[in-house]
Amino acid sequence: MGSTDVQALRDDVREAIVAIYCDHDEQAARRVGHARWLLRESAGAGSLSSVHIEEAAFHLRQHHPWEALSALRLAGDALLAVQPLSGERS
Repeated sequence: MGSTDVQALRDDVREAIVAIYCDHDEQAARRVGHARWLLRESAGAGSLSSVHIEEAAFHLRQHHPWEALSALRLAGDALLAVQPLSGERS
């Protein structure tokens, strides 16, 4: 996964967290949807962050934003551990 993809995922996760705190669940769902799309496009589906992002999407569909928030925090933590491919700058 390239550094641009990782940064875009981090941005989506951060913005989804903010949206939940602001009680904008639909906006959070859009950001999570975009993060899911990025993961599919970059073949990052096996990463730990993708598991948490999928969990967040599930909770948002069930109208459980605080459970989604927990999953997004875990996704954010997992994304902090992701290193860009060798030769790329972050």
